[in-house]
Amino acid sequence: MSMFDLGKRGDGGKPATSQEDVKMQDRETTATPAAQGSSQATGGRGAAVIGPSIHIEGTLRGGEDLVIEGQISGRVHLPENSLTIGPKGRLKAEVYAHTVYVEGSVDGDLYGADRIVIRKSAEIRGNLMAPRVALEEGARFKGAIEMDSKSVESAMNKAKQASAAETSASGGGAAAPAETKTTGSGSQAKPTAEAAGGKGGA
Repeated sequence: MSMFDLGKRGDGGKPATSQEDVKMQDRETTATPAAQGSSQATGGRGAAVIGPSIHIEGTLRGGEDLVIEGQISGRVHLPENSLTIGPKGRLKAEVYAHTVYVEGSVDGDLYGADRIVIRKSAEIRGNLMAPRVALEEGARFKGAIEMDSKSVESAMNKAKQASAAETSASGGGAAAPAETKTTGSGSQAKPTAEAAGGKGGA
C-alpha cells in the first residue's frame, strides 16, 4: 500500500479524515502568537522579522514592515511602514515609523506619522508623538504625549532629511549602513538623538 492509499477507504475514493488528521492540520495552520500579532498589526501583509537572538547597534532603515523581537540600540527609521515591537523586543532607540505597535520594552522617543498603539504588555520610558495614540490598560509608560499633527509632520520630515544625509555619507548603502553593527552578545550602545524633538527628560 502506498502512502497515497493510506487516507483512502472504499467509499468512492474520498479521503477519510480522522480526529488525529484534523488535529495535525490545526497545528500546521495555526500561527504563533507573535506571527498573529504582527500580521494584525501590519494589516495582513508579510513583515520582516528581527529574531530574539539578534542585537543591532546603530541606525536601522528600511522600506518594509518590520517586527522586532531582538535588541536594538540607536535609531529606527521606517517612515512609510509599520513597526511592531514584539513581547521580546527591547529597544534603546529613537523610533520613526508610519505606525508603531509596542508590546515589549522601549527606552526612547517614539514618532508615528499615523498612530502609536501601546499594548498592555508594553513598558516605555520616553515621549510619544503621533496624531493618534492608544494606550491599553496595564501598559507601563513614563513620558509625555504630543498629538499635534503639524509637530508630528515636522519631526518626521526632519528625520527623513537626517536619514537621507546619513545615506549619502555612507555611500548610498541604505540597506546596510556603515555605522550599523549586528552582534550576538548583549552589548548595548547609547541611543542617538539626531532629530528634533529628542527625549524630553522622560
